[in-house]
Amino acid sequence: MSEAERNVRVRFAAHSVSGSGGGMERMSNELIRRASATRDIAFSVEACEGLGEVASQTTVVPISLPRRPAFARIWIFWRRATSGRVRSELVHTCGAIARGHADIITVHLVHAAAPVQRGGNSWWRYTNARLARRLGLTFERRMFRPSRCRVLVAVSESVAEDLRRYYPDMTVVVIENGVDTSRYVVTPRDATQPLRAVMVTGDFALKGVTEALDALALVEGVELTVVGSGPIARYQQYAAGLGVEERVHFTGFVDDPRPYYTRADVVLCLSAYESFGLFLVEAALTGCAVLSTDVAIASRLVAGGSGGWILPDREPETVAHALREAHLHRADTTAAGRMASQAAQQFSLDDMVSKYVALYRALDVDAPSVLHVGLETLEHRIGGLNRYLTSLDSALLRTGGCSSSHTVAVGPSSTPTVTAVSGATWWHRWRDIRREVSRSSAAVIDVHFPAHIVWALVTRAIRDRPLVVHFQGPWSLESRWTGDARLVAWCKKRLEGYVLRRADAVVVLSRAFRDIVVRDFRVQARRVTVLAPGVDRPTLVSTETFDQYSGVPVDAPIIVSVRRLVARMGLDVVVWALTEPALHAAHFVVIGTGPQRGELEQLALDLGVDDRVHFLGVVTDGERDAWLTRADVSVMPSVALEGYGLSALESLACGTPVVASDIGGLRDLALWTPYVTLVTPTLVGEWSDAIATVLANRPDPAEVAASVAHWTWDDVAHWTVRSVYQPLIRGVLRDQRQVVVLDHSAQCSGGELALLRTLESLATTGEFSAHVILFESGPLEAECARRSISYEVLTLSERTRHRRKDDLSAGWALSLWDSGLFLLRLRRRLHQLRPAVVHSNSLKAFVLGAVVSVMAPWRFVAHVRDLWAPPYLSRGVVRALRGLATLRADLVLANSSVTAASAARDAVVIPSPVDDGLRAIPEPVHLEVLRVGLVGRLAPWKGQDLFLDALDLLDDVHYEAVIVGDALFGESAYRANLTQRVAAMEGRVRMLGHVEDVGAVLRDLDVVVLASRSPEPFGNVITEAMAAGRVVVVPRHGGVVDFVVDRVNGFFYEPNSESSLADVLRAIAGDRVDRGAVGHAARLTADRFSPAVVSEKLRESYRLVLK
Repeated sequence: MSEAERNVRVRFAAHSVSGSGGGMERMSNELIRRASATRDIAFSVEACEGLGEVASQTTVVPISLPRRPAFARIWIFWRRATSGRVRSELVHTCGAIARGHADIITVHLVHAAAPVQRGGNSWWRYTNARLARRLGLTFERRMFRPSRCRVLVAVSESVAEDLRRYYPDMTVVVIENGVDTSRYVVTPRDATQPLRAVMVTGDFALKGVTEALDALALVEGVELTVVGSGPIARYQQYAAGLGVEERVHFTGFVDDPRPYYTRADVVLCLSAYESFGLFLVEAALTGCAVLSTDVAIASRLVAGGSGGWILPDREPETVAHALREAHLHRADTTAAGRMASQAAQQFSLDDMVSKYVALYRALDVDAPSVLHVGLETLEHRIGGLNRYLTSLDSALLRTGGCSSSHTVAVGPSSTPTVTAVSGATWWHRWRDIRREVSRSSAAVIDVHFPAHIVWALVTRAIRDRPLVVHFQGPWSLESRWTGDARLVAWCKKRLEGYVLRRADAVVVLSRAFRDIVVRDFRVQARRVTVLAPGVDRPTLVSTETFDQYSGVPVDAPIIVSVRRLVARMGLDVVVWALTEPALHAAHFVVIGTGPQRGELEQLALDLGVDDRVHFLGVVTDGERDAWLTRADVSVMPSVALEGYGLSALESLACGTPVVASDIGGLRDLALWTPYVTLVTPTLVGEWSDAIATVLANRPDPAEVAASVAHWTWDDVAHWTVRSVYQPLIRGVLRDQRQVVVLDHSAQCSGGELALLRTLESLATTGEFSAHVILFESGPLEAECARRSISYEVLTLSERTRHRRKDDLSAGWALSLWDSGLFLLRLRRRLHQLRPAVVHSNSLKAFVLGAVVSVMAPWRFVAHVRDLWAPPYLSRGVVRALRGLATLRADLVLANSSVTAASAARDAVVIPSPVDDGLRAIPEPVHLEVLRVGLVGRLAPWKGQDLFLDALDLLDDVHYEAVIVGDALFGESAYRANLTQRVAAMEGRVRMLGHVEDVGAVLRDLDVVVLASRSPEPFGNVITEAMAAGRVVVVPRHGGVVDFVVDRVNGFFYEPNSESSLADVLRAIAGDRVDRGAVGHAARLTADRFSPAVVSEKLRESYRLVLK
């Protein structure tokens, strides 16, 4: 199911959802039935009455209650409702009737504002009523808090005013009750009959039945019908005492009061308190004039007097006067009824339901509320962890990724979204943080320092909310570097492990930290997500800052480091490097503070470089960014526990290249940009050489900054919400199943990019989490990191990795030892990851994955992207591969029907997805010249030479052609031959080589040709061209026959026939082809290959294989 189609799950609790009950019960019934019919909302309903009426559309949870007394029913329902028996995302209750956390509470009655009901004359009824009201008021005061409820929904503006007056801290939304207006029609009234008034009530005393009877005794020619249950006998006796018993009719409870509305001329409402007045709307819709006290929506129906009368009070004389006027002026009364009917049309049931559905959507996990538990505020101490949390919190609010984001941390704070707690002792920290966590109504608890949440975990203050831990580094190991005893470090590790293993998700900065979390703290790998920190545009200050610090010459090379001064940061190696001749003129600026400052100052003094080492201490963000911008190189000489290197990322954003230690997360950063030089830690000679090389070849600062401009804190916030918060609140990440994908290649080729597009979309629902294992390092690593796809590299020996696929058996004995060792490592790693599915994405990955999956607990899925047939593979290899698939593959996937037929009889076809961005390319502008292109790897079987042969036959066509692609696997001689031929074609053909942005090439083409001499397994280039609305010309073989329809969305030519290809291109260049219509049809076809559609097919395949 796609993101747009996913249901919002709502747990709905009410005492009754009967469609024949009072206004609150009927509105609950209509909301459940109509919202469920939209298929946007999936309800689970907890109630004690009326469940049978909604059971066909919802999951029902009956709650058994005694019939009496009322206070016992309220208490028991409070204890039992929303107790967690049905998992859902949103909790919606009608009133403060359940003790658990609620997202929405619909308020029909504000107990703090409503008048006290006497409950009858008997002592028992009086006591029962007082106890029921006292319980309702107690529960109301407990639930109407931001920590217990996110939104209060008032059914009218009057209720909203009461809520804002008594509960000013709450978010109040008005959604008025609605009526199915199609069920009510205006009926003609008989003016010759006595004036007939109708009252609808369930509480005779509160709704003013006594006052109505008193008024009836003061006016002649008026009859009254009282609809509803109550002490009828007592009120009949009272009417007899007034002498009006002949003009009063008590109906008792009725399922449908419409017949009484249609016979009445006016609807009478003398309520002392009315939350909405649904019966007023229903009666008005039938043509009844409104005669009411000024409660709820009465004045809107009367609409300035045209729809009836608003009574200043409910004294019998006042009511009698109004009834007399209505009786004497019957024509005006009838006209008022028609006007009231028109005014009542605004209270539509469909409008009410749509507003609730919109509220459900708004409160759903797309924008969850988050409480961050940090270490310290930035005002207390500037450090990487504190800066990370502050930046993430700001981005979550700035981008709208979270409906609210609040932080609890130690230290002073002037920020409204930060609550500062006492840091005097650990007990004070635990106590205060536990209190804030318990009070918070946040949907997610995100912890950035695990030790701070221990007491809240022990005391279950987190309740059933998801717990996320941002792992910024092993506290226990870091403490050893600061001199803590082994016992202290051991205790810290136990505290960290206690929190990490109970977290629903752990976010780490790099693959190095992921390995620590999985290996040292025994956290399940499927719960770990790798998300690098972000970087925003630098905040610079005036260059006058540098004039204030005269110790650094203006023209001197500047080395800068923003670090906390502790031993593991390795700053001493840079101080030592300053003694090398290559750095004799360089100055080293250190920004930050820490316990090692004294040692470093003494070291600089001893080495005689103290005049070139400058310790600035703590500076502002603007000053820091200004120093990073002015510096020639930034250094990160860490010797251990470097999670990512946030200051290195900030240096790059300021246009300054980085020299860093070849450890931990710094290796991940080096994959993103070529402006990070990795050096062995502690080797002074290497450091001095590397720094000198960068100083001598300083790159363009704009290019350096542009290399990291694509990953901002807004991107981090987006992926944190999308890949962590959303799946957790949907309840799927805790139970999601992990898929490990194997691929022997780390090149950005078609099959690998198709896989990443699919996995990126697969992650949107959170049902499956993907982790990629590559058998080599390469550019695909950076692409995985850019798309926030978890990956690792498990290196396969080069001689096995590069063995050609057309003869896997040749020389197998030479690689047997390497392969055996690799299989042991791979099997061990898979057992650590404990995946539900292992998915091979390449031929070599299939062979190794199938072998390692023998007798393994996971399911094995083989994704075939190449034809298992000659000439691609020898017949012997094909038989071996098919036998291996039969032996171990639980499911075979193929990218086309041709590929599927070559691999297995029961293979499932899942095409490769197309980048959605290509659909935004505008239609080509038709020029006199035909612009033709061929995109693909330079290889003989790809047919670039055939393409050139066809172009040679187009002497009568004005064309321009491009060949895009480069040789990858030892086809340099073929490339040289093509280059020679293109040079002889007088500039009509150009070779562009490898191009990263295929969309930019397609934008300048009219026609895209596939010239493969052998059948193409799928044809990624063709689907990309179709998504861009270009005319495609393909041979009539291979995977393209699945989706290209000749002369409808593309054109066929006979395979390996340059004359046939030339004829088709000649026809397209002429006036015989409507290129616009063909391109439009091609775009429609490409919709079948969107990542969302393809990932859903893959998801269905995983579900199938796991049954």
